[in-house]
Amino acid sequence: KRYCKSAAIRQLVYKKLDWLCSHFIVVHQTGDKNFSDAAFEKTPAIEKNYHPYPFIYSEMPHVMALSDIVLSRAGANSIWECAVLAKPMILIPLTGAGTRGDQVDNAEFFAKKGCACVMTGSDVNSSRLQELLSGLESDDSRRPYAEACRKLTEGERPVQKIADILYDIS
Repeated sequence: KRYCKSAAIRQLVYKKLDWLCSHFIVVHQTGDKNFSDAAFEKTPAIEKNYHPYPFIYSEMPHVMALSDIVLSRAGANSIWECAVLAKPMILIPLTGAGTRGDQVDNAEFFAKKGCACVMTGSDVNSSRLQELLSGLESDDSRRPYAEACRKLTEGERPVQKIADILYDIS
């Protein structure tokens, strides 16, 4: 049984960074402790298209809105935000000791709904990451994922419902 931690995901990105930056503009939230631990050769593609940040705070809505694909762990808040924005996702849920297992459940839910591809266990490797990302490079290949996200998030708006209830009470 293989476990997946944040460091493994970060190293996976570093391993494929030149390829990633040859095909995408990469905005990478590394975490504060790991911002300077990058172990890769800086190629022209990386120099041009790699943008690492220790954390992305107030800019996150803009980064998400401009993204074509989101590679992420499978925390509930992040992936629901992606779904609301109709962003195709590749999810690598955290597993193993120290996790509740909720990220695996979250990832499986979004995969079953057609919103995401999921990498777990021995599937978490650089070849599989490249395969999945290659399959999502075109607008046409991303469209079904975006439509599944829209379908999942359409309907009632929880904030509006709460506001209506509060208005009715007062």
